[in-house]
Amino acid sequence: FQKDLDEVDLAISGMIVHDPKTWSFDELHTRAEGALATARTAPERGRTRALLNKIARFEELKDRNDKVLIVQIPPPGQARSVPPRDSILSR
Repeated sequence: FQKDLDEVDLAISGMIVHDPKTWSFDELHTRAEGALATARTAPERGRTRALLNKIARFEELKDRNDKVLIVQIPPPGQARSVPPRDSILSR
């Protein structure tokens, strides 16, 4: 049981060192849910829930990152308008 949790945790660590655009937690979430279903003791369930919470936090970070990218990238053929430097400094 603990080996499965350690493998999922290690896979999370290996994933998050890469660009958040490449993160996909579906398989890891499924594996952690499976571990929760087989957990026999309260401490095992607690460790598994902590791992699921960790996955959820990284999924939220990925969602935020994806939203920032959407805001920053203008539609094709449309230049991003940047106010003149003087107008920014005068605020």
